[in-house]
Amino acid sequence: MMSSMEILTRLGDVPFRTNVFQLAGFTAPDPSDLFGDCPDCDQDHTVSSIEGSAGDSFTSGIFVDLDYSSFPVLDFGGVFPDVGPDLSDVFTPTTNAVPLFFAPDGKVCGIRSPRTGEDGKGRVVFLSFPLDAVPLDGPAPNNRANLLRNMISFLAPGVNGLGSISLDKNIYTAPGIVVVEVADSDLVGRTTVPVACSNEVSGENVSINLAATPTPGVFRGVLFLLKTNQAAGASRLRVKDGDIIAAEYMDASANSKVQAAAEIDLGLPAVSNVAVQPDYENAIITWNTDEETDSLVQFGESTFLGKTVYDAKPTDSHTLLLTSLLPDRLYYYRVVSRDPAGNTVIDDNGGKLYTFRTLKPLDAPWTDNLEGDTSGWSVQDGEDSEGTWQWGTPSPNNPLGPAHSPTNAWGINLDGPMHGGLVETFLISPAVDLQGGNVASLTFWHNYDFTSESIMEGGELLLFTNTQTQPITLAGYADATAGWEQEEFDLSPYIGTVVQLVWHYQMFDFEDNEHAGWLLDDIAITVTNILRGTIQVTNNLANAAFSISGPTPISGTGKTYTNTRASAGDYTITWSPIKYYITPAPQTKTLAANGQIVFSGNYIFTDVNQNGMPDEWEQEFFHEVSPTRSKTMDTDGDGATDYAEFVSGTNPADNSSSLLVEDVELLPNNRAHITWSSTADKTYVVMSSTDGVHWQKYTGELRASSDQTGSDIILPNSSSVLFFKVQVVP
Repeated sequence: MMSSMEILTRLGDVPFRTNVFQLAGFTAPDPSDLFGDCPDCDQDHTVSSIEGSAGDSFTSGIFVDLDYSSFPVLDFGGVFPDVGPDLSDVFTPTTNAVPLFFAPDGKVCGIRSPRTGEDGKGRVVFLSFPLDAVPLDGPAPNNRANLLRNMISFLAPGVNGLGSISLDKNIYTAPGIVVVEVADSDLVGRTTVPVACSNEVSGENVSINLAATPTPGVFRGVLFLLKTNQAAGASRLRVKDGDIIAAEYMDASANSKVQAAAEIDLGLPAVSNVAVQPDYENAIITWNTDEETDSLVQFGESTFLGKTVYDAKPTDSHTLLLTSLLPDRLYYYRVVSRDPAGNTVIDDNGGKLYTFRTLKPLDAPWTDNLEGDTSGWSVQDGEDSEGTWQWGTPSPNNPLGPAHSPTNAWGINLDGPMHGGLVETFLISPAVDLQGGNVASLTFWHNYDFTSESIMEGGELLLFTNTQTQPITLAGYADATAGWEQEEFDLSPYIGTVVQLVWHYQMFDFEDNEHAGWLLDDIAITVTNILRGTIQVTNNLANAAFSISGPTPISGTGKTYTNTRASAGDYTITWSPIKYYITPAPQTKTLAANGQIVFSGNYIFTDVNQNGMPDEWEQEFFHEVSPTRSKTMDTDGDGATDYAEFVSGTNPADNSSSLLVEDVELLPNNRAHITWSSTADKTYVVMSSTDGVHWQKYTGELRASSDQTGSDIILPNSSSVLFFKVQVVP
């Protein structure tokens, strides 16, 4: 059980929030937005009072004002508004959870899990308001002691023999199924428990038997609901619209009855105001219902539909986002709403289906010198912004001077310098479809000066692949340009999508300082089709390095390298020198479109005594090239042969210099960290064995950058012995 303000914020976006607290949705303010607020955020939403769920036996009938008088108010001295004392959150629960409490606006602020009728690995109660804000005194059930008692009764079902009964919903339709659950620790060991069910309006009664569940003391069964024109029978109760049904259990140890009740609703929801707001690659479908229901849209490019978007959250004002659509394409759709009782209505426009067409973007290449029609552009300003992007001719008073070419530009301050204040404004380009090639680029000219004294001033260039995703930051801008400067960006990663560019400007200044602002001109997006091919590199040494000049410059290391997206043209490879080896000569080859070229390098060394070790290396460490020295000799007696020391890059004449595992540290989450002595630019691999005889690779190849290298490894989920060793790759 957890009851606390701000716990969701302090935890951060971690799996614990969903896996344990059963949180499906939680909206927090964007921490990078220093000037905005978030009126629809769940964080610090405030919960002045709580109302228990009418259909939940643990909180039904609870309605109480919360008392935050023991909590502080954070006073910022008038610079920012005071905060607190009520910082309670609201949230959207998962489908595994049942709402226990609602804030005054109907948002959930407390849940329990699992739902009635389901088994889980454990039981959880989460309240996003502080328990000590619930008054100590007050008539039951509106006091803290009663709330705690009920929560414990759920967490430890039937604790101390206090029986409870609950239903899986608080409203049903017919035909339908009611899941009934009884918890009573006095009944541990029993296989069945009888429960009396009744229609409180008609007086009809029926008895059902609940069976024991895997949770000791918890029993579960079902009651079938039928309409009044159907025949009654065992475990079957007839109902009509507006009836109240009840399930009652006799708690023998307490000599009292406990009861859970629910309503019957046979009426279909009414759908109205179906509307669509199409965009280039998505669309927003909205509609209203005369009661709270879930939301479902079925859609597709034909009348067969085939795709769906769903939101389980009950509401009477529905909004669903359709994504991954194609631009300038006709789509068909219908809306479906199901109320809490299970009554479902389908609105398909009288059998004709609703339709919409996604917007048609501009085709690349696209250029705009800002001298003509700018109707595709738009501007959005932050709340309380005192400045905005404007299109036109910069005035002679503009400190940044005239437009780049020839007359007009977009600017923050076309009429002259701004003065201190608050400005946040977004300039949004027309949507452009990046089709028809495999390389895309953006160029534009801009002129800015963000050097005036202020708390904050700067700009950034953002890219949206559609209007509903988080933006991609292409660049941030600070300080000042030296007059007009051209910017260029590679948009190739976004080929095949519709993109919009956003120039975002922010300024915050308490003083009356002048701000020159930002000018933008001559924007262009190009898409070209560059012919591609494959370049493959092979050599005989793992610590080899190379660079390739040509239309697609490349550099790499290791024995093999492959690039399948190289532009066609002439390429030259240059190999990096390796001590003791003769460097392969440069090679030049021509890559054709859809073709392949292979560069092969072979590092060799002089070996007069033919022992597999370079004469230069032997001369350095042994001061001779002996005809009797073999690769199996161990000159320093450290257990590593002279050849092994050559391959490892260690000193064969110093028994303190060798390839050794220096430390193995056990880490949390079934991991370990292995550290070994290494030589820079050498390549290593961690090997494993279950018997110390047969070995296999346990990691990929690891290139060292210093004289000590380490690697985290995941240990197997096994109690058997596992051996590790580190091996250098020649």
